[in-house]
Amino acid sequence: MPSGSSPPERTSRRDKRPTKKDRRAEARARLDSMPKLSETMLQFAKPLLDMFPQPLPIEQLRQLMVIATVAWNLPLHEQRKKPEAAAHRATFDSALAIIPPELGKILSAMLYSRLTTYANDPRIGFAEVFDDGDGHARVVATAALTDD
Repeated sequence: MPSGSSPPERTSRRDKRPTKKDRRAEARARLDSMPKLSETMLQFAKPLLDMFPQPLPIEQLRQLMVIATVAWNLPLHEQRKKPEAAAHRATFDSALAIIPPELGKILSAMLYSRLTTYANDPRIGFAEVFDDGDGHARVVATAALTDD
């Protein structure tokens, strides 16, 4: 080693790889920086919701948001080869088999938009519809990141 120079600093193994705690904090920060999932899912479900006269009865909105939730989560589960992908696909395909073709086209377009327009949103979601006490519906969505 030349005189006057110091030995190269060694990076510990811990400095090279993020810990589980670091990954959780990064995931939480990523989720917190995104728009509210309830708003995103309502925007995603808009083509489906617009097929029906407004305002929707709360129970009908609940049913439609279940379908929208499946359409939102299914592409991510399939991409990541998650075990629940088969159950989500079966639910989705059985719904497609019994609905009018125009509704099926909208649902297929929603799947496509999840892979294109919403491709950069890594969240899976669980939407619930509540009565706000005044007879109006309120959609609340819980977000999570899938394990890659």
